Amino acid sequence: MNIIATNILTLDLIAVVFLCGTPAWASQNVFKADGRYEDGGGKCTIHISTSPMGGFSQLHLPAGKVSGTAIVDDITGAAFTATGMLVYTTSPIYGRPGVFLFNCRSKRTVRLVGPRHFDPSYPDGLDLFELSSVSDDKIFFYYAPDVNQVDIQKLRTPSHLYTVDVTGSRMRRADRR
Repeated sequence: MNIIATNILTLDLIAVVFLCGTPAWASQNVFKADGRYEDGGGKCTIHISTSPMGGFSQLHLPAGKVSGTAIVDDITGAAFTATGMLVYTTSPIYGRPGVFLFNCRSKRTVRLVGPRHFDPSYPDGLDLFELSSVSDDKIFFYYAPDVNQVDIQKLRTPSHLYTVDVTGSRMRRADRR
């Protein structure tokens, strides 16, 4: 009886995500507020703070015994994967835009998705990325090609929702049909 109930619940969840988009609770694992956060195994601790310059968030990553902490400017979301890796997204306004994967063990960061649009006012890229959720090996994020043209009120809608796997391959719109 438990197996049937679990399968029905799973099918209901798939139907909700498929028809209505990512449910609100799916983004609960995304950190945006100031604070300290740990992965599920307690092996990686990050810190999010507001920049002393004000107006944007900074992500403090463990950088090793010698260098202490690495700071990433203008993060728009961070979440741990099931394997303890950290996924984070950044804005082009004060940061280097993209979707990144931080390996807590090796202390190395890889950009999974980079900007596609450039302008002299944003030499690192115009593209806006905001993490929505991380599920298994899939990363869901909101994407707009031009931070100056996007209506932020409409950014968090299915038309701006994209997905990529943890290897960085196959960035595509998150299909909700």
